[in-house]
Amino acid sequence: MVERHMSLFGPKHVIGLDVGTTSIKVVDIALGKQPQIANYGTIEDDSYLMHPGNALQSSARGLVIDHITELLHTLLHALHIKKGEVYATYPIFSSFATLLDFPALSKEEVDRAIEYSFRQYVPLAPEDTHYEWLSAGEKDLTTAGGESVVGGGTVKKYFFLTAISNKNVALYEELAMRTGLKLKSIESETLSLVRVLRHNTTLSGRTIGVLDIGTYSTNIVVIRNGFVVMNRGLDSGGGDITRSIARGLGVDGIRAETIKKTQGLHYVAEQAAVYQLIYFALDFILEEAKRVFAMYATKFSEPIDEIILVGGSSSLREIEHYLADKLQIKTSVLRSLHPFTTRGAVTLADSASSELVVALGAALKAQET
Repeated sequence: MVERHMSLFGPKHVIGLDVGTTSIKVVDIALGKQPQIANYGTIEDDSYLMHPGNALQSSARGLVIDHITELLHTLLHALHIKKGEVYATYPIFSSFATLLDFPALSKEEVDRAIEYSFRQYVPLAPEDTHYEWLSAGEKDLTTAGGESVVGGGTVKKYFFLTAISNKNVALYEELAMRTGLKLKSIESETLSLVRVLRHNTTLSGRTIGVLDIGTYSTNIVVIRNGFVVMNRGLDSGGGDITRSIARGLGVDGIRAETIKKTQGLHYVAEQAAVYQLIYFALDFILEEAKRVFAMYATKFSEPIDEIILVGGSSSLREIEHYLADKLQIKTSVLRSLHPFTTRGAVTLADSASSELVVALGAALKAQET
């Protein structure tokens, strides 16, 4: 199934690419002082509904490059995109991510410190990976109950390190080449996600938890004062909810998906069985989110202020109310890509904002480079 919308001709365009577990999202942006979405589309391989476990990529299978190439070709053709520069993302389950802390060091000193101790965090040699680190804020130790930091000092500096193997990068390069695109950059989906949130959400002075719920994976992120400080991946998502309904009611995957989308977490007595099946499937994600948020509270001695839901499964009916009740934290679904959708009919992209956010964030990296 392909969904698309296109409009505009204008300044230089670049493409953001997000390959998920069962769908591919493409966002074409027009660069400028304020980048704008000019074109976008999604394509889904819904074969998983009849064959549970089918995926475009997973932690166990990696990228199914031939099938992804075929689907991306179809999507680009529907969007009338024949060539261009593409900024891609890789999922948390195919990468390594960790939070490091050092005393106040120069960029060169941090580079050396990370390279020296790289294997403590990533089970690969630095030369075998594509990796980057970003500042992740700091913590004043004078109010941290006497916590110590290597090298002394009163301020602990945090750095978020993310890495992917060069073999995986080569697969994305091959995908781009096969589809007539030129790969300009590849980064963690987490960094792309945060890039968009910085534009349309107040992050300064707050701690935001993000749940990006896909079909077969969930990305759990904690953003403190605008910086990523925690990132965990989970091999569970909306596809597991569909499978739970199918098994519990004895229906096929297509019927189960329809039931899921129609009822969601809206409780009605005559459909109590569906509610329970969805609840049990969501429980695994819920418990892991609780664990990550509790780890954050312990490490930084402060709570999560708000949770934002993105990803295809964030459209599940009343999911934000359900999670707010269970986690006792204000929860909302990302429903707008403001300020990137202000040109006429392209505001229709807002209806798919929670699915497009990662691809949009990837494309926006062009503004930085």
